[in-house]
Amino acid sequence: MYLKITSKCNMFCRHCNFACTKDGEDMCLTTLEKALEYSDGMICIGGGEPTIHPQFWEMFALILGHKNTEDVFIVTNGSMTTTSIALAKLAKAGVIGAALSQDEWHDEINDDVVEAFTVSDSDKRNARIYGNHLDDRREIRTVTKLAYGGRCDWGNKDLCPCPEITVEPNGDVYSCGCYKRIKLGDVLKGFNIPDYPKLCINK
Repeated sequence: MYLKITSKCNMFCRHCNFACTKDGEDMCLTTLEKALEYSDGMICIGGGEPTIHPQFWEMFALILGHKNTEDVFIVTNGSMTTTSIALAKLAKAGVIGAALSQDEWHDEINDDVVEAFTVSDSDKRNARIYGNHLDDRREIRTVTKLAYGGRCDWGNKDLCPCPEITVEPNGDVYSCGCYKRIKLGDVLKGFNIPDYPKLCINK
């Protein structure tokens, strides 16, 4: 399940198919708690830029501690330095998966964040020799081209930026992130996953 805890972002990347800006909506705790009741175990915390949500750490704790949560993954632009470094440390320990977006489309961020997400030769050597950090789940993502056509464009409509059940900040639930996605309902009134295997029309 992809939880879009905010549709706000503090960057304006050309490749963003969600067309996020500084204006948008934040998910409330009630909506989050309802969404987690429908979780199938895997939660991807997204946005917008999820770390700028004013209640990010409270939401993170709710997600990680929920009985239905088996795994958590998050992608960040790294702009919130302290928060990003903390997420990198959790990912290095294997508690969560965390990716840092670093490419020509993103604004510059603190070098300490990039370093925190970088798997060093020493990390790799220790993993081989001592078995340490075998669960290291840090990564740096680099986009090399506008794969989906860029902001608000959708370019190649045969691709989906998020091919999984998506919960919007207001609680609306969609089949995926496609431009022709299907609304399944909302977390407050309930929703049903259809009886067919292809929820994403482009998957």
